[in-house]
Amino acid sequence: MNDDDRAVLCRDLCLGVARLEDLPEAAFSRDSGLPLRIQPRTPTESTYWVVKPWQRFRLEARLPRTAEGLEALHTHLLLIYAYAAGGEERLPVGLELFHLLLGLKEGAQLSGAGQEGVFAHLEIFTLRLAQEDARELYGWHPGDEAGVFRVCVEARSGRQILVREAA
Repeated sequence: MNDDDRAVLCRDLCLGVARLEDLPEAAFSRDSGLPLRIQPRTPTESTYWVVKPWQRFRLEARLPRTAEGLEALHTHLLLIYAYAAGGEERLPVGLELFHLLLGLKEGAQLSGAGQEGVFAHLEIFTLRLAQEDARELYGWHPGDEAGVFRVCVEARSGRQILVREAA
């Protein structure tokens, strides 16, 4: 694959990850990055998410070791997120998860509970990404279906102020 095709596939897999969560369509209206839902500690009607920039994601695929003269196909790849402060988070994506994520991106629904093993690393991956630099998040309330708001922390006069504004 060339770099452009790899970037498109990476974005498609990431959008499949985002579709696992119950996010409003408004969360997908921006093209700045991957929306990841923040699970509130108490029940609320509002939905909150963070956005992870697309340029921090990449795919790597390594061929398994084989004997000389034998061809091999990829059986897994790595979805890698580079943290802003350095370091990486890696999600191994096997064939089954690969197809599920692409299906979810296209609007497929999950059926059955027999897929827990496929998502074993995915929940940890998304939780770690969502916790990185939690100084800005987006929200949506069903009372204002078209409106997305942004909540962030701003430094003003040596104090940290929580700001809510239309996004």
